[in-house]
Amino acid sequence: MICPHCAFPNDHGAQVCAKCKRPLEDQGVGWLSSPVSKPPAETAERDQPDAGSAREVERALSEALEKEHRGDLRGAFLACQAVLLERPPDLPESLLAALYLAMGRVSTAQGKPERARKYLQGVLEIQPTEPEALRLLAELEPEEASAETPQPMGAAAEAGGATRSMSASGRLVWTAMFWMRAAAMLIDVLLVIGLLAIMLLLSALILDRSSAELLAALGASLAHMSILLVVFGLLLLVYLTVFVRYGGQTVGKMVLGLRVVRYDGHSVGSAHAVLRALGMVLAALPGLAGFVWAAFDLNRRGWHDKIAGTLVVRLKPPRRALIAEPGRAALEAR
Repeated sequence: MICPHCAFPNDHGAQVCAKCKRPLEDQGVGWLSSPVSKPPAETAERDQPDAGSAREVERALSEALEKEHRGDLRGAFLACQAVLLERPPDLPESLLAALYLAMGRVSTAQGKPERARKYLQGVLEIQPTEPEALRLLAELEPEEASAETPQPMGAAAEAGGATRSMSASGRLVWTAMFWMRAAAMLIDVLLVIGLLAIMLLLSALILDRSSAELLAALGASLAHMSILLVVFGLLLLVYLTVFVRYGGQTVGKMVLGLRVVRYDGHSVGSAHAVLRALGMVLAALPGLAGFVWAAFDLNRRGWHDKIAGTLVVRLKPPRRALIAEPGRAALEAR
């Protein structure tokens, strides 16, 4: 029974809300206590739901979904809760089920299985065959739960091959597509080349030589070129390590809207950042095969990601994914 005052999911048959301590049948809004109960008699005569109210609920669900994918789980839950508290009496059951499903999914990601289970059971009272609610309830069972390894949420999505995955913490994420990662790396490489060119230009000014003469001198010796390549490689690794450690984003990833996180969904620490940089060296040795591996991996992880236990995710879900998202199907089926 969902409390009409605070939207807390109580056990069936409860008379008083376990959270706000208010009666569940009070102030003429007792019909809110059950997801399948009917509106009061004065509103039962309405044959068609109010389109404006339904659109407001749809917008709130879309906002909650975006917050969920950004990692703002509390904001996503509160957005759904606010709608549930102020829901119109003629709200379609499909939208109510979508609200319960979103709140149950977010509660699961927050590590609150009891609350999640009650909302998901509310979904099944309205839509007994809802696949995502059935799956989440199955995962909440002790013998089925596993918080050590992430579980893929399905094959490539409609939005250009982006993969929706669940981190080990239960947070839903959209992994970055290979071409996005490659474009971000290209931006980073060009940036480091630019920094190296500036360093060479400053060196030429200090040595009172033209930049062309300095480049000619470097190119004339294989040893000099080797040193230049080593300096470039070290500069690139330092750049990638520092930026991933502090913020999880290089300049290229900022442009593409990507971020490096740990496989459990938390921020990357110093040890993970250093391991990832060393893993990049190993990934580059066999002809960049370790980087290309991300194009075929289910979670778009290269060798360096597997070594460091990291994952590259998109900060925002693909636009088309918001429509195809499980739970949004109820909105489109109206």
